[in-house]
Amino acid sequence: MCFCSRISAVMCALGSAIGLFFAFGLGADRSDIYFGLWGFNPALSAICIGGMFFKFSSLSFLYAVCCCIGTCLIQGALFGMFAPWGVPIFTFPFNFGVLLFLIGHTSIVSCYNLLQ
Repeated sequence: MCFCSRISAVMCALGSAIGLFFAFGLGADRSDIYFGLWGFNPALSAICIGGMFFKFSSLSFLYAVCCCIGTCLIQGALFGMFAPWGVPIFTFPFNFGVLLFLIGHTSIVSCYNLLQ
């Protein structure tokens, strides 16, 4: 990833670290943290918001951090909701979190959207 896109590599590491620290802060099950379940979805969210759908800037960086936190909140809620049935949530928190932040970006004027 470092050879193809340095921005994606940095945002991936940042998103994974945010997910890790957020999971420890929430008191999540340590086996889930060690298997990387809490770092995967925020890492994907950071890549999408931080450098793929928005031009990389200080504002898109902060927006990506907020998206990672939102993805972690969604993931924690879905873990609790689907745990009684034993249903895995896979990448649904990533999809839902990024979609919410892409829809809500219209209120942030100075964040340059690459999709337009």
